Amino acid sequence: MEAIRFFPLVNPTPDQIEEMIHIAVECFESVIMNRAMTGDSPKNSEALFRLTFRAAAIEGNIFVCQDDESDKIVALAAGFGPTSKFLGRRRSLGFYEFFENLSEETKAWWKDNVMKPSELPVNVQPSLKLLTFATQVLEQRKGYGSYLMKEIMKVSSIPICVNAVTDSTVLFYRRLGFKTISSSEVSSTYGSWFPPANVAIEYQQDLTTFNGSFDFPSIYRGDPTPQVDDAWFRISTGIRTTRLTLEQLRKIGKEDTLSKVKYQEADGGGYIAAVEFSHQLHCLNLLRKYVHFDYYGQSDPFFTESRPETYQRHLEHCIEALRQALMCSADTGMITFEWVRGFSMPYPDFNTKHRCRDFEKLVAWQTANGVNDVPLDRIVRLNEEVDLIDVP
Repeated sequence: MEAIRFFPLVNPTPDQIEEMIHIAVECFESVIMNRAMTGDSPKNSEALFRLTFRAAAIEGNIFVCQDDESDKIVALAAGFGPTSKFLGRRRSLGFYEFFENLSEETKAWWKDNVMKPSELPVNVQPSLKLLTFATQVLEQRKGYGSYLMKEIMKVSSIPICVNAVTDSTVLFYRRLGFKTISSSEVSSTYGSWFPPANVAIEYQQDLTTFNGSFDFPSIYRGDPTPQVDDAWFRISTGIRTTRLTLEQLRKIGKEDTLSKVKYQEADGGGYIAAVEFSHQLHCLNLLRKYVHFDYYGQSDPFFTESRPETYQRHLEHCIEALRQALMCSADTGMITFEWVRGFSMPYPDFNTKHRCRDFEKLVAWQTANGVNDVPLDRIVRLNEEVDLIDVP
């Protein structure tokens, strides 16, 4: 962290307060807990973080990591010690005005979930309670958050208590040596969407350069060969299904309906599920095979055992599924253009930089959590199932 400096931020300027608000709002905008506390309003989110940082500046602690070259804050933490009158300070700084701007539904959620006495075990008192811990979105996965927390742990003379509101933050704090001392489930109208494979998400430290040239010799392209087919199988249909608990089912926004397919209790029970990227890559593989229809049209059961109108409808489904996935995660990488000899028009350079998830870590998670010892003939309707009238 040569260009990054850690220090307690005392008497922050109004501009620094606003800078921290921007970082926190952007960092927490999709977190269900923050959405529930603010009624899913960016304006309310700004107001809540403004209250927190102003109160911390008066009677709490603010720690930051700052880029020495740009003087920009890249990571921050705000908390309060055991003698702090945090709620009193926050109210004097405009909490009532913030609260009155909330909808009646959000006010009720606060009363049910936030405005209750602390239930932390006595043995963790006194402690430094960090209420906000955030890293600039564009600077995440670079180690700044870990560095900030390690430095806070060095300077704090009392135990540190944090709130982890997602499974990924629980893992982050555990890697730093934190232990879970209490937990609770908080519900909201915004749900608690969290696919179980998200715990395996890691971003590669180095930027990845996509190779967009027309003749790039990838194992996934070219004339059909057993090696190409094996490579595609490993990342698509070769990835096993997994099982979900009822809690995990609800965390992905699904309900326990009578039509849900389950493993038999003798086989471990649970709901059958497949990670989404395996389906998307399966669809892309089918489109690849369609490009080489002269070969696969005579040898692949997908084509040989279906009528043209059937597999064409399937391929239309694949195109639509991939369209939705691409637009959902709309890539903001920038394609530049070059003048190339022999071309009268600017030529696009598709070799763009990206911060990629570690795909092999996700495959490894699915392999570790996949169900490989239940044969297909064991997947049967149980006594209580009720079929859907039509496909979902």
